[in-house]
Amino acid sequence: ARARLDELRALYERTLARVDAEDESGLGAPGGAGAGAAPTASQVQALWDAFIDLERELGSIAAVRELELRRAARHPETGDPLSAPALALRFRFGGLFPCSADEAALLGIRAGVEETD
Repeated sequence: ARARLDELRALYERTLARVDAEDESGLGAPGGAGAGAAPTASQVQALWDAFIDLERELGSIAAVRELELRRAARHPETGDPLSAPALALRFRFGGLFPCSADEAALLGIRAGVEETD
């Protein structure tokens, strides 16, 4: 299981490195014309979310924190990783949150959904 986790982490890292390189160069996908379109902002966000979810489920709190800081540095529009909604999501267990349903609603967290508004 540990080897599989390391393999998945390496895959995410390679993919994020490629996406970030394309974003910085402004050239789209490597290989020139016909190689495919550059990923959209929502696709990049989904990739980061999936990587962070992987670490939340299988990794450590330190690994999650490091990824959240990397994403915030690279994509400031994602918000502060120490915001109340981000912390509530970080310390959830399954579908349970460390706050009441009313508090979750005030934080913009919908029950059963791992997104903030």
